[in-house]
Amino acid sequence: MADFSLWGSGGERINLAREQLILDCPGFTNRWERLRFYRAKRGNQRINNGDGSFEDMENNFMEQRAKERIFRLFDKSPICILHEYCQSVLHVQSTFKPLVVENDKQLFHYAIVINNVTYPTGSGNSKRLARSEAARLALFEMLPEYKAFFEEKIQSGSQITESTGSMLSEADLNLFRAVSVTDRQVYEIVTARQLNCAAPYTIFGEYVKRHCIPESDVHSNMIIHNKNNHIYEISVGEHRVQVSCKNKRIGRNHAAQEMLAKLHPQIKTWADLLELYGPNTKPDRKSDNEAILDAQTRNSNSVKTGVIRILKAKMLELSHQWEAAEDGKRKGKFNVSPNHLPVVYFHPDSATNVYSYPPPDPSYSGST
Repeated sequence: MADFSLWGSGGERINLAREQLILDCPGFTNRWERLRFYRAKRGNQRINNGDGSFEDMENNFMEQRAKERIFRLFDKSPICILHEYCQSVLHVQSTFKPLVVENDKQLFHYAIVINNVTYPTGSGNSKRLARSEAARLALFEMLPEYKAFFEEKIQSGSQITESTGSMLSEADLNLFRAVSVTDRQVYEIVTARQLNCAAPYTIFGEYVKRHCIPESDVHSNMIIHNKNNHIYEISVGEHRVQVSCKNKRIGRNHAAQEMLAKLHPQIKTWADLLELYGPNTKPDRKSDNEAILDAQTRNSNSVKTGVIRILKAKMLELSHQWEAAEDGKRKGKFNVSPNHLPVVYFHPDSATNVYSYPPPDPSYSGST
């Protein structure tokens, strides 16, 4: 670094850069002192409201910044939005407080506490649903804009989805109509638009799950070479692919594209693959959840019609199997022949006791 300095008449060393800074900002030795001074000055200033009251300028400035903050509500869960609002605006931490509610159909109950203020309680059949409901109720009170956004979505009939199970819109699918399965732009589009559900490695995991491929048959490995030049390898049974990559995250997604293209040679575009294994193709489990909830809330003494129907079907199936057997006889059927009746002996002291074996001879002695 160059030393821009001179020697004064008194023998002292003069730094030209520092002298220029002092001339530009008289009274300050560096820019940090200048910033601290103007911040303190701005904090001490007050605004006259005209009615004899004064308002702190610094607090008004912070409130204005908080009002002008923009939140991206799409593809975000209520918990994510609440954490972002608490950290970036309120600068506090939100905590979930578990509660116990007697005689309630829901299993879990949570309330959010922010600045020692407890917001309405959220309920659900799981901890995730209860926390999500509690975060949504807290946002309704803290952010009226979010409540208006939520009500608008409900009125329009669109489904509010969580970030973990978000669906792909038609516009998102159109982005991949002209993109081939092995094109490297797939991962770039997914990263730019935050479509994690359409990532190549996620689709590859869905393929493995639907085809019931054991984990022992899926192998992945990265061979490290020089900087930003590695080899990532994926093998499924007898299929094996290798791609060059900069890091593991990019490598496994590119390798997943090559593997899916090898497993599905008839599919040409990534949109066709999303229509086959994407999040929109997952079965709707709403009816199953409603049936489970109905079975849990039903009275224990009521008739289980579903169980009776299943039991009847199983019994009829067993009956048909027994009738179609080779011997033509049902297992466990008792057949009595009139020519081979069992011998019955009566006890001499009782006319009601019946034995299927002869009574012991009283003249017989056990001692010899």
